[in-house]
Amino acid sequence: MAELPRHTAEPGYQPAGLPELREVIADGYTARGLPTRADQIVVTTGAQHALTLLTQLMVQAGDPVLVERPTYPHALGALRRRGARLVPVGVADGWDVELIAATMRQTAVRTVYTVPEFHNPTGLLMPASDREALVEAARRADAVLIADETFAGLAHDLTAPVPPPLAAFDTGGRVVSVGSASKLLWGGLRIGWIRASAPLARRLVLSREATDIASPVLEQLIVRELLLRLEEVRAERAAALLRGRDALAAALRERLPGWTFTLPEGGMSLWPRLEAPVATQIADAALRLGVRVVPGPVFGEDGVLEDRLRLPYVLPPETLRVAVDRLAQAQAEVDAAPAVRPSLPAYV
Repeated sequence: MAELPRHTAEPGYQPAGLPELREVIADGYTARGLPTRADQIVVTTGAQHALTLLTQLMVQAGDPVLVERPTYPHALGALRRRGARLVPVGVADGWDVELIAATMRQTAVRTVYTVPEFHNPTGLLMPASDREALVEAARRADAVLIADETFAGLAHDLTAPVPPPLAAFDTGGRVVSVGSASKLLWGGLRIGWIRASAPLARRLVLSREATDIASPVLEQLIVRELLLRLEEVRAERAAALLRGRDALAAALRERLPGWTFTLPEGGMSLWPRLEAPVATQIADAALRLGVRVVPGPVFGEDGVLEDRLRLPYVLPPETLRVAVDRLAQAQAEVDAAPAVRPSLPAYV
C-alpha cells in the first residue's frame, strides 16, 4: 500500500506488467540457471490467462498439439476452445522422450504442452537428461514447447538439487515458460507470467489488448514483495506440504491399503492407483459424504485413467485424516453396489 501512490498518478495500464515485478521474476529465472531479462517477461492475470494468451497466438483450429496424459485439465480446456486436435502421450512413471519424439514426427505437431516441474497431477520432476532430449526433439520437429512451471519452487526438501528450467536447454527461443504466484503464494493472487523471447513477449503484449489490457497493480506489488522473500515463503510452504503429504500417505496406508502410490518429492497432490477402474464412482460417492476429489479421466483427453484419483494434501493433517476415512466409506459403498449390467446382449 505504501508503494501504490507512486502508481495512482498514472493510468495504471502496464500491458507487459510492472517493470519492478518483471525484474524480480527475471532475476528468479537467472538464479535458477536461466539468464533472463525483464523484456522477456509478460505479467498475466494468472497462469490460466497465460495459457489462454499463448494458445490464442500459437494454435489454430485443427492444429495437432501434443499433451501429456495425465495433465492439467484447464490447459486441455484452453486448447479445446481453440479447436486444437489433442495428441496425448502417457506419463506414468516418467517421460518417455523417445515416444514423445516419435509422436511429434508422426503427427506433425508444432506445439507441445508439458509440466516438467512437479507434474500436475503425478508430482513427477523431469530429469535434466530428459529435458535436454525433449528440447532437442522439439528442435528436430520444429515444435514449440510450452513449459508449465506453476509448481516450480514447491520442492519438499529445499536442500535437494533440482534441474535447471526446461528453457535452459534451449538456444533458439523454442521453449516458452509459464509461471504463477497461485501455488507458491496464494490462489487469490491472480498473477502469473510468461517467459519468452523478447520478440514473442512483444507480440503477446499486443495480443492481450483485446482481452484484459493489463493485470491489476496492487496484486503485482504484493507478489513482488513476496518474491523478494522467496526463501522464507518456500520454507514455510515446504514444511506445511510435507506435513500434509505424510499425513495423507499414512492415512491411506491404514484405511485404503489397496491404493498404491509413489510419494512425490514436490508439488501438492498424490496420484494413487485404485484397485479397480471406479474413480468416477468413488468421486461421486465421496462428494455425497462431503469430500471433493477429482477422478482420473478429468486429467486425460481420451476418457481413460479411471483407476486414478488426484488427492491434494494442502489441508491440515487432521482434516486429511477425516477425508480419508470418508474416502474409505465411499470405496465401501462402491464395492457394495450391484454391478451394472448392459441392457442389450453383447454379440461377439
